[in-house]
Amino acid sequence: MAEKTFTIRVAFGDGHPIDDRIKAKSGLHAQDVARFKYPTARNIYITTAKPRHVPVDPAIVQPELFEEVEPEVDVDQLRQEHIQKCLTMRRDGLSHQAIAGSLGVAKSTIGRWLKQYG
Repeated sequence: MAEKTFTIRVAFGDGHPIDDRIKAKSGLHAQDVARFKYPTARNIYITTAKPRHVPVDPAIVQPELFEEVEPEVDVDQLRQEHIQKCLTMRRDGLSHQAIAGSLGVAKSTIGRWLKQYG
């Protein structure tokens, strides 16, 4: 786990809290370090957490490391295909629940499609 810099606010109950920065692996670890550093503190709040900045050289980035993006799906065409399958399955005698499970849509959607297009 990478080390982060946590900005904490330490309250002693006197109305004059102090802010400090602590490097730790997690928020709980930062609070433990702060409690050890300020044993008389009443409350310790984490106000921000920033990961340690590691600069990246843009020349090192290799294009083959990026995922290939799948082509966009035509939602209208896919919907029409689902409606046609729904109508065919219903003609074959399948129930609304069976059609919904097969197509991966809600049973109410099947009912609406059959009422609207069937």
